[in-house]
Amino acid sequence: MLRQKLNSPEIIQMFGVSKSYGPNCTALEEISLGITRGDFVFLTGPSGAGKTTLLRLLIAAEPPTRGQIIVNGRNLSRLRPAELSHYRRQLGIIFQQSKFLSHRTVFDNVAITLQAQGIPNKVVKKRTWETLQWAGLEEKKEAYPARLSEGERQKVAVARALVDSPLILIADEPTGNLDEKFAAEIYKLFEEINRRGTTILFATHARQLAERSGRRAIVLRQGQIVESR
Repeated sequence: MLRQKLNSPEIIQMFGVSKSYGPNCTALEEISLGITRGDFVFLTGPSGAGKTTLLRLLIAAEPPTRGQIIVNGRNLSRLRPAELSHYRRQLGIIFQQSKFLSHRTVFDNVAITLQAQGIPNKVVKKRTWETLQWAGLEEKKEAYPARLSEGERQKVAVARALVDSPLILIADEPTGNLDEKFAAEIYKLFEEINRRGTTILFATHARQLAERSGRRAIVLRQGQIVESR
């Protein structure tokens, strides 16, 4: 049955996934879902619903207690360490509180994603500059993170996640700390990313954002899916 589903058009599949932290702490319980390649899907629910735990399983930061996770046809539990490293390079990851190298400029903080892969410096510079232009950060390229507003730092986080053209973008509350203006600008960038073909899983406690967008929403409550539309 599982072998047949590996050929599914769904780029992300979870089958009966549970995650527990000891006998009295179940973060996720029997999660089964599928996300089609190229989709833009919201993961919503109140704080403590299990959204971040689900995302951590998808980026293979920790394993599920039970169940199987298939991403782009690969079973995460069967990946060797070298394969896990390659898998993570296919992901763009954005968290609400993104960390930067404080002593490096905006340009350097975005470029490091490519430099870590040994990409030639000429290519790194070209792709980094193009990504900063796309994100509207040209004038901030020589600035240091401490000199940026919260919204500008989140734009840098988006640029860093996208500079390597990931297959899947996973975002955990990327607009949670932003004012309405910057939140709208960040969401517009996500829409542009999705139009280019990147699959997006966007976690937020603000269910109204998903409702206004008209996009698919998976709703979690107490570690279980209570709605998927």
